Amino acid sequence: MLVICFAVLQISHVNLGMKDYDAVMYLPMYNCMFIVCTSTLGGIFFGEFTDFDVVRGILFPLGVLVTLSGIVVMSHASKGTNKGGKVGIEGGCDQQEQGGSDIK
Repeated sequence: MLVICFAVLQISHVNLGMKDYDAVMYLPMYNCMFIVCTSTLGGIFFGEFTDFDVVRGILFPLGVLVTLSGIVVMSHASKGTNKGGKVGIEGGCDQQEQGGSDIK
């Protein structure tokens, strides 16, 4: 029952964020926070960090950092893909943009 309550809260949180912010910015930030929180809480709750030696203690946070960096880079790269603000089929455009006449 507790899982269902948290699932409903999570979906409502995502919906509120999508209402207020652009999906290109909100979803990567949400994903980053989800990764950090689940990794940290999973390590604490299940005691996964107790068996870490020096190498794992360095590589695990490094792996989380690489993942978060990739999400940030991809979110910034996807911001500039639709610079004209027009949505349509690739290669298609108006006749006026091509210099053609206005057909009525």
